Amino acid sequence: MVQDIRADLGKPVDPWFDKLPPGLKRIANPLREIILSAVPSLKGEMKWGMPFFMRNGMVCGLMKAKTHLSLFFPKGSKLKDPKKILLGEGKTVRSLKFTKRGDIPAAAVKAFVKQAASLNSSA
Repeated sequence: MVQDIRADLGKPVDPWFDKLPPGLKRIANPLREIILSAVPSLKGEMKWGMPFFMRNGMVCGLMKAKTHLSLFFPKGSKLKDPKKILLGEGKTVRSLKFTKRGDIPAAAVKAFVKQAASLNSSA
């Protein structure tokens, strides 16, 4: 199983999006548009069975569950979050959880993606 997940390392993200169930696809597709509109230079690639958006390293990634989709930021603890909407209390990763398209706070997502990309600008 581990080999199957690692076999997609660096591959395009489109097949992941294409295989999503309709409910998650209604969240994932607009979310991807928001992410890429925030930082058009991001490159999507697969890692650990999930799509990541990269620029000089990992900026953010998507993880699916049965009933929701999470947008996570590997360096999320360094992001400014004045409204305290990011989830997580660990050392680094923070996330947002979406169960329907209407849950997506587009302006906040864009701001987080821009911040996360800027953390990699010196890399």
